[in-house]
Amino acid sequence: MERELITTTEAPEIRGSYAIGAKCGPFLFLSGQVPVYPDGKVVLSFADLRDEEGRALASGRVPTDAREGPIAAQTWLIYSKIKKILEENGSSMDNIVHQMIYITDMSLFPTMERVRMKVFPQNPPPTTTVGVTALAIPGVLIEIQVNALVPDR
Repeated sequence: MERELITTTEAPEIRGSYAIGAKCGPFLFLSGQVPVYPDGKVVLSFADLRDEEGRALASGRVPTDAREGPIAAQTWLIYSKIKKILEENGSSMDNIVHQMIYITDMSLFPTMERVRMKVFPQNPPPTTTVGVTALAIPGVLIEIQVNALVPDR
């Protein structure tokens, strides 16, 4: 079985030895995704999101949005990117067989979970969540890595 590196329009220009993911047999293995638009803009709050649906996650209460906004916005963008990458490569969110979530502050878990439940209202994939001290980009609170099935056409 051969391994084929995949491409996407959803990531900034790849530098160094980083690969967005690989297809091997009927599976896609994506590298960890972070809340960065293809032009390199890092999402740090609701104000940084470019779609109305993501901004609709805001509660409208300043203290709540100041506290929960960064993790909610980052989680939303990452799942939006993952959805597009999977679709570009013949799969979908329904075909995720496992995901790893890395989060820099476990007290943010309930807000991240609220967004995740909007993405997966039923039948969420098996998930492992790990608390970490930092991620590669300053201000990034979460990274999500998924493996998905590419169904026969």
